[in-house]
Amino acid sequence: MSTTPYKHIELKDNTVSFMDGDQRLSFERATLPQAFLEWVKEGRRSMFDLLEGNGGKAGFFGSHLPVMVTCSRGNPVPFNTGNKGVGLVPVAGRINDYCAEYQRVFEDYAHRPWEESLAGRLECVRGFINSEDVADNALVTLEIFENNTFRNLCDYPVATLHYAGEGPVYMSYQINAVVEVAQPEHPAYNFAFLSRQLFEYDDFHITQTQFPYAYIFHPIEVKDKTPFPRRLGVGRETPREWNEMMLVWDDDVLEQLVRAPAMIQKMIIKFTEEYAREHGHNTVSLPIFNAVRTRYMKGGGQD
Repeated sequence: MSTTPYKHIELKDNTVSFMDGDQRLSFERATLPQAFLEWVKEGRRSMFDLLEGNGGKAGFFGSHLPVMVTCSRGNPVPFNTGNKGVGLVPVAGRINDYCAEYQRVFEDYAHRPWEESLAGRLECVRGFINSEDVADNALVTLEIFENNTFRNLCDYPVATLHYAGEGPVYMSYQINAVVEVAQPEHPAYNFAFLSRQLFEYDDFHITQTQFPYAYIFHPIEVKDKTPFPRRLGVGRETPREWNEMMLVWDDDVLEQLVRAPAMIQKMIIKFTEEYAREHGHNTVSLPIFNAVRTRYMKGGGQD
């Protein structure tokens, strides 16, 4: 019998399950949408650019700090919330390679002034973010305090991550997941820990020294909760603001555009097509759209 306070999570084929009392609860695993993954990646790229441009200072960004909701069974108000820094994780076949690379970079720069090592540290993590090795069925964070969130997960290892981005599109996702509590010997813990160590002493982190566990989120349901005006739903006539389009827009981009308030869609179209032309594109793809959104949500304006 396990002596750990948390429950064993079993991954089998396309399901994730755990024992709740004498009953095994089993869920079908869900895939993270490509639009969500691109949004998270763009958020990190934006942070990296910001670190390089202003001496290592970065602000809050929603694609990294969702609200995590856990269940406090037996309490009158059975919910606990907290913001968690949640990150992407490599696919199983590559995670140990990335851990080794992150460890190498950390050791290479351990004895150099922290500011001087920034470029090398950023190059290392960009290598992962820009690769094809990002898992679409897991996310990870580190536990620090072992308080309410930890106790709730030991009792019932299911949580919701609620992501909320900034304007003009206000990306929002609800990710329901079974949560695996991982100890330091787990590859996902090691990757999350090394990812944190590479930026532990930069200004956007509150420096911590102990991380007893990592939480691995195995999605079982994903809800795109990005707001959109009801009068512009799918299947309705094309909004008149779209008559301003001069380039070809991919369908997945239009799905994002339709969620923006009608009064700013014309502006979004103008800025996005200008950006696309400046970068030699005749089609507006999701990465282009996300890049424009990131530029203006960070207050950078036009270059």
